[in-house]
Amino acid sequence: MIQTLIKTVMLTLVFAGLLSGVHRLTEDRIEQEKQAHIAQQLASILPDGFFDPPLVTLEEPLMLVEAQQEATVHLAYQNQVPKAALIDWTTPDGYNGNIRLVIAIDPDGELIAVRVLDHRETPGLGDAIEHTKSDWIDQFAGRSLTDPPPNRWQANRLGGEFDTISSATITSTAVIEAIALTLETYEQERDRLWANAASQHQSTTDE
Repeated sequence: MIQTLIKTVMLTLVFAGLLSGVHRLTEDRIEQEKQAHIAQQLASILPDGFFDPPLVTLEEPLMLVEAQQEATVHLAYQNQVPKAALIDWTTPDGYNGNIRLVIAIDPDGELIAVRVLDHRETPGLGDAIEHTKSDWIDQFAGRSLTDPPPNRWQANRLGGEFDTISSATITSTAVIEAIALTLETYEQERDRLWANAASQHQSTTDE
């Protein structure tokens, strides 16, 4: 009886250990695949041949103070020359909540492209912020903090420069305001971001 109980306990422990190991391996693989997918999404925002992969992800997040949100910053180089900062963050101000954006800005502060990575906006209305659903988000390419002037970085229904999606004013406004805030923050933190990238790269090569 006791021997049977001991065998049962041992088998249970072995089985639990195996399950734990499989779970860890599966979890690690899922995380690796997730990160690879994110990297692919980010890289696809930039034109082919625009930079030398991989992107450099800064260890320190960028704080968008006005929104009280942190952004992950990925920097692109070509032949060691800075080409773009990709700023990845989530605004909570969509009609149905969070909208995750990645905003690609050249070193001088001009927008290269904006893409929506995730959202919960209404299908057939607010989901037109997706590049695969409409070209609405292309209107921001080539613009900057001074083009248009700051007071015109608003939806046209609020007296600003930018078109809104029909029946999705809240969604459109959330994206427009998020882009404007990103440009403002980049302008303030630009030198520090690129300096941190250089320092981080140097630290890696010294190891």
